[in-house]
Amino acid sequence: MDKIMKDFIQNNPIVPKPERDELVLKLSKEHPLFGHLKNDTELFMNLLDLTITQPTNFSDSQDLWQLTVSYNNLDSNITSTYYRFYNKLQELNNDICYEESITPGEVLISPNYFNLQKYKREDDFYKDLGTAYDDFQKSLQLNQKGALDINHPSHKIILKLNSLCNDYVDWNLGTKDNVKYLLKLYNYLRAFSKILYIEQDNSDIISKGKRTSFFDLLYHNRAELMGKLLFERHLDPAEFEKYFGKLKLDYLYHVVSNCFPTINLYAQDNITVEELYPENNLYIPSKSIITYIQKRNWLLAFILNEIYKVEGVDMDFYMTPKEIVTALQNDISTQKVSQYLNDQILKHDYMMASVHSQQSNDSLEPREIEEDALKSTNWKELFDIIDNIPEIQLRKVAHFFRTEDMILVNIMQDGFEKDYFKSYDLLTTEI
Repeated sequence: MDKIMKDFIQNNPIVPKPERDELVLKLSKEHPLFGHLKNDTELFMNLLDLTITQPTNFSDSQDLWQLTVSYNNLDSNITSTYYRFYNKLQELNNDICYEESITPGEVLISPNYFNLQKYKREDDFYKDLGTAYDDFQKSLQLNQKGALDINHPSHKIILKLNSLCNDYVDWNLGTKDNVKYLLKLYNYLRAFSKILYIEQDNSDIISKGKRTSFFDLLYHNRAELMGKLLFERHLDPAEFEKYFGKLKLDYLYHVVSNCFPTINLYAQDNITVEELYPENNLYIPSKSIITYIQKRNWLLAFILNEIYKVEGVDMDFYMTPKEIVTALQNDISTQKVSQYLNDQILKHDYMMASVHSQQSNDSLEPREIEEDALKSTNWKELFDIIDNIPEIQLRKVAHFFRTEDMILVNIMQDGFEKDYFKSYDLLTTEI
């Protein structure tokens, strides 16, 4: 800094210029702003110029700024563009430079700081937002005895956060067309909390004997909560339906998911066994649960009853196994289909089939010869499996098309009986 100051003073000497002062005095009579351009203000102007353009770090710029301010001899009774610029820069320096440890020059080249009122409002918003968020976090950590509390302090703070955010967005964007997410979240949790009070107060599932806000609901899976209410507290499933409807939630899913094992329906081939069959904590459905599900979805109730053999439940059966597979199916694991077909196609049949179908890396691997090598593959059964794969998946997995062609060829070779192919729509159409 010493070198910068020395070089600057040597290169910008203050030399009195009577002619210039006389001209300035004459012009200032008609235009007062020229009064700030007299010779005795030159040192101050040069120092201000130096303060803006030279320092590269905050500390040096503030030392120069203090020096510049001490030489300020502008007439405060004269309003000029130059005077307003100096005052504005001084205001920016006091409000921004100190807070963010930047130089006045950096402030001037950043467009974010020209509108000081906007900057102050944004700064106040983020300060208030940070304070409210800290208060919200502290309120959630209350460890007082109680229950799920409609008057919990976190609820008032979330409304304050919502108001802060909406006011800021309305002011900053000039529009009220925004999503009040925080308010919607709060209203959803408040509405869902009512489910815990149907028939009796079961809010202890959430609160565990402490003073708790609605936001603790976010730590619980909705389906698991319904499992506790229906299977542990033995409440009537029909009582909850209207509340789930108001929240636009699939209530039947929340009931069935507690009993139904997870089935992976993805078609990717790089899925681990753990991903295909995750562990589930399942509840055994009661007769009332099966009866309720049967009113909403007969097939689901039938399948659950077949799994658990619920005592006292007797369901008539009107669907073929193929219709059940078709009704349930959206997408299936290519791994499992390929593995099953591999197990069913005997080697000597596969060798025969390979004559008619060119194999690729994706095709099915031949299995070892079974002890009963003369036994023929049940091609009709394999065709039923391929025929039930959705066409959209067949397009994604090319080798299924080749497998289907190979199976059809073998059906034709084995089908010597009269009218053998009439039950196969695809084959009949092609013939």
